[in-house]
Amino acid sequence: MRTDVAIEYEIDEQNRIATVNRAWFDEAQTAGDERLEDEHVIGRDLWELIHDPNTRHLYETMIGRARERAHSVGFRFRCDTPDQRRLLHMEVAPREGGHVAFEVRLVESQPREAVELLRVGRAHSDALIRMCGWCKRVPLPGGAWVEVEEALDAMHLFEASGPLPAISHGICPECLDKMIAIEEGAEVVFGGLLAQ
Repeated sequence: MRTDVAIEYEIDEQNRIATVNRAWFDEAQTAGDERLEDEHVIGRDLWELIHDPNTRHLYETMIGRARERAHSVGFRFRCDTPDQRRLLHMEVAPREGGHVAFEVRLVESQPREAVELLRVGRAHSDALIRMCGWCKRVPLPGGAWVEVEEALDAMHLFEASGPLPAISHGICPECLDKMIAIEEGAEVVFGGLLAQ
């Protein structure tokens, strides 16, 4: 994803995806996610693409605020790839007829050694590993939330034979507090990047 190109999409008054731009498809292709390609997206209900209840609640809040108060809502969040930590900014804005537009821009990225756990389409075991959908941290058994590489190392998952666990997205306590702040109208950052 480039800093000079935004991913843009719009939903209609019934929360169906009405339009997406070329950058949407470029990102879907890069991620290897066939579910996000053209013939699979236009006309789909947005909620078919958002499964985590906390994520859905945040989107519902932002969309509701944009429609009811007729002003934009923005926040920063992590959206990593296997070989990049990425901090993105999303702006959610009202449009005529109850439509809502989304614009997502890359704020900052940081290369890292590829993390197999994050690769789309990889084989995985029946086990689950929890990851915050907003800051991309993973909880350790003691309760601390850490970067995925640290969690994999601490849980000795690199040493395990066979496929890695599947990812189950949720929300960490810190990001939950930030979600509440968004509901109160604050602009927040869900997880920053590590210092260089």
